[in-house]
Amino acid sequence: MNDRIKELIKQAGTDTSGKWMDMDHVHTLVKLVVHDCNVKILEWKTEPFPVDPDYLVEIIEEHFGIKK
Repeated sequence: MNDRIKELIKQAGTDTSGKWMDMDHVHTLVKLVVHDCNVKILEWKTEPFPVDPDYLVEIIEEHFGIKK
């Protein structure tokens, strides 16, 4: 688990032990992850060239430390 995911879990109001306190924490974590993805994608909005969707997938995977 990379540091960004650990940070989002803490922001969701729980810890990285793998034990969820309640479903509200899961919902909050999902919202935080989606927001993080949106921020990474929108960083490319002002580029003067079209962005390859496959490249955006790679950026998000890298951001969250997900290896193919």
